[in-house]
Amino acid sequence: TNPTQRNAGEENFFIRGQETRFIYRDGVRRWRGHDPALIERVEVIKGPAGILYGQTLPGGALNYVTKTPQGKTAVEAAARLDDRGLMRGDIDLTGPAGKLLAYRFIAGLEKGATQFD
Repeated sequence: TNPTQRNAGEENFFIRGQETRFIYRDGVRRWRGHDPALIERVEVIKGPAGILYGQTLPGGALNYVTKTPQGKTAVEAAARLDDRGLMRGDIDLTGPAGKLLAYRFIAGLEKGATQFD
């Protein structure tokens, strides 16, 4: 897949040579972008199989699967600095909140130059 950007916050991708704007988050159609810190994995549904999500183009569709609370305590931290001066830090905390519940806290901070003029 090759991402392109036409309008701020709007993503378009090419799958199998076909442009697609059918982007889903946990199986629900999304019209705007997403924060990568929230994403666990990306599913690429190629070709006509994308019809499982309703109307789609011949190229296929993308489904972003978000992170879910886990029953085991875990902490993840990440920092990034690129050559344009963009700085980003993320923290991801998850664990049990009693016998039946679990929590997930994800926070990110981004500062500096971006890829857009």
